Amino acid sequence: MPNPEKPGPTNPYTHFAEENLYKSVPLLFEQSVSKYNDQIAIQETDQLLSYYTLDIEANRLAQAIISELGPSEQSVALILDHGSSSIISILGALK
Repeated sequence: MPNPEKPGPTNPYTHFAEENLYKSVPLLFEQSVSKYNDQIAIQETDQLLSYYTLDIEANRLAQAIISELGPSEQSVALILDHGSSSIISILGALK
């Protein structure tokens, strides 16, 4: 029987601590930035982004969205391509 605590070929799901189940994605990401600040978050053929740089870029996009739409909770549509810009866009929209 697969072990629910350990991800792997038979169980690809990561076990989350119960206190993290009710946190938002932006909050969980901010915690990762604090913990892994200078470590690589995204590695592409021609680009490496640290957690810190990814956070800066996502915050920049979030501020651009807020300046355009205001601080309301309006929907934001994303047209995504492959790569780091997709992750930046998703995090920026969630923030």
